[in-house]
Amino acid sequence: MPLLALIALFLVMNPINKLARLLGVEGMDHISGQNVMEDADAIRDKLAEAFLHKTAAEWLEILLVEDIWCAPVYEFADIEKDPQVLENEMIISYEHPKVGTVRAVGTPVKFQGTPGEIRRPAPLLGQHTIEILHEFAGYNDQEIKNLLASHVVFNGESHG
Repeated sequence: MPLLALIALFLVMNPINKLARLLGVEGMDHISGQNVMEDADAIRDKLAEAFLHKTAAEWLEILLVEDIWCAPVYEFADIEKDPQVLENEMIISYEHPKVGTVRAVGTPVKFQGTPGEIRRPAPLLGQHTIEILHEFAGYNDQEIKNLLASHVVFNGESHG
């Protein structure tokens, strides 16, 4: 995997001249947050070239101790191995009554006194059609039967 795909730098939040110094790129002492956009393509190209000389892990070690905001950018399969993802339970598994074990995104906000949880599984296609038509659209039973019979709506059951 190419190094540039592994490190995301929030360049607007970091002093470019400090970053350039850490990467060994010369001639950027005059670059600041005020003039970084003036020659953004050339700056990006110089920094990209410098990143090729070390691994992502090496750059993270160098940059993080210097308070440069950076983080690895993972392939999808690598996300669940990240220590922060594991610690925050950002990928969870639960049992769905019809499809078995389902993996899903965990609750993103954690509260000490009222922790979030998955209380019920995701609905199946059409599972709540009838109650939605009753409660929110105001249809009566006969109107819903007509909609189902004419295949205008679907309630999860086969209509042949």
